[in-house]
Amino acid sequence: MKKLILVLVVLSIIFNFQSQMWVQATPFPGATGNISVAAIDETRVNSMLDYGGDLIVGGNFSSIGGIVSHGIAKWNGNTWSTLGPGNYLQHKVTDICEYNNELYIAAGELKSWDGSQWSNFTMFNSSTGNNTMVTARELHLFDGELYIITQNSNLLKYDGTTFLELPSPNGYPYCIEDFNGELYVGTNSGVYKYSNQSWINYTGIVTNNPVVVDLETFNSELYAVGYFNTIGGLSVQNLAKFNGTSWLNIVLPNGFWPQVEHGGQVADVAQNSLKVFGNNLYVAAYFGTTQGGNFDPNPLYKFNGATWEDLALNCTSTQDLGFGNTCVIYQGELYVGGSFSTISDYPWDPINSNLNDNCLIKLDPNLTNLNEKNTIDFSIFPNPTSNSITIKGEKNMNQAFSIYDQMGREVFKGKLTGTETEVNLSALSKGMYTLKIEGNYQPAQIVKE
Repeated sequence: MKKLILVLVVLSIIFNFQSQMWVQATPFPGATGNISVAAIDETRVNSMLDYGGDLIVGGNFSSIGGIVSHGIAKWNGNTWSTLGPGNYLQHKVTDICEYNNELYIAAGELKSWDGSQWSNFTMFNSSTGNNTMVTARELHLFDGELYIITQNSNLLKYDGTTFLELPSPNGYPYCIEDFNGELYVGTNSGVYKYSNQSWINYTGIVTNNPVVVDLETFNSELYAVGYFNTIGGLSVQNLAKFNGTSWLNIVLPNGFWPQVEHGGQVADVAQNSLKVFGNNLYVAAYFGTTQGGNFDPNPLYKFNGATWEDLALNCTSTQDLGFGNTCVIYQGELYVGGSFSTISDYPWDPINSNLNDNCLIKLDPNLTNLNEKNTIDFSIFPNPTSNSITIKGEKNMNQAFSIYDQMGREVFKGKLTGTETEVNLSALSKGMYTLKIEGNYQPAQIVKE
């Protein structure tokens, strides 16, 4: 009897320890097979988005969760399904976004999904005199328009009807971001700002050209991740931030830094490495001290504006789990997409220790208080509106809120009370506005007719 009790206690301790780690996003048994691409782009998840209550997952795979699905699939918290019959894509999905209430993906070509069918896009090519297919690698929403980095490294913007080609910055563009109401790109020669129909180099003094693969605005600063050891006259390790005037170095705990180089190349699917949810910035990457040196058993770091946190929580193993490409908070849980190895001594998966070819993991919500809100935590109706809107929450909302125009100017502010608050917008001109609620709420778009 004593032996039985001892065994049960030991099993309980093991189970509790394992349950408070990253776990396989059950019932995700691993993506198998991959679309025909270079070896650097092995089976992986590159981008994720909470869209209409489903988690949309895009990447380089031919099946997921036991279903055949090429490059893109959706997860409702319990089961996987495709988006439309066949769902076959010729190229990996590198980016996903929502624009005009439709899902847009960069999968070699630019495609949109309206909930029932996929659409392709063409634009007039002045050099050939013909319409050609619009290609895409990276997508970004800014000022009511969709900005696109194409497969041949051109820059386009789309207003829902017409495509306009922008001048190209120096180098190969990886990412687009808006900061202080202006547009920035990261390239293999630094960071550039778009001004007066031309690009201005904001990289500052460098020893070698910095490769910047992702940019993200957080707490009124622009964060950059990539493959560089100097920027703005500073010695850095692949991660830095810009306050609008000067660059600042970022040092992660334990001396690790994000690695975006893989096999001697820089991975162009790393443009989703930086993500902001609520009051936190997340960095998904492959962390180490040197290529082939010591590695951090963790695909993700979190920053609350003051402190960086290693979400592996001091796991003692010294082996390499793999790397994160992107993350998302879905139904209150933190998911990480990337490419993860088989590690026998990691308590990452209490159900199945074989993580070979797995592309998606999630963090047990009991491990940490995410202190985040999903994007679907309040509703606005009617939207579009010609006069007033009602903001409805799942519980009492007593926060202050502000409404901004497309130039980033505050045009209205007030205070929410109870579960429903009516807001009179009759004084505002027709156009698109952004609603921001104090606290851990995602911004929302309002259309005034």
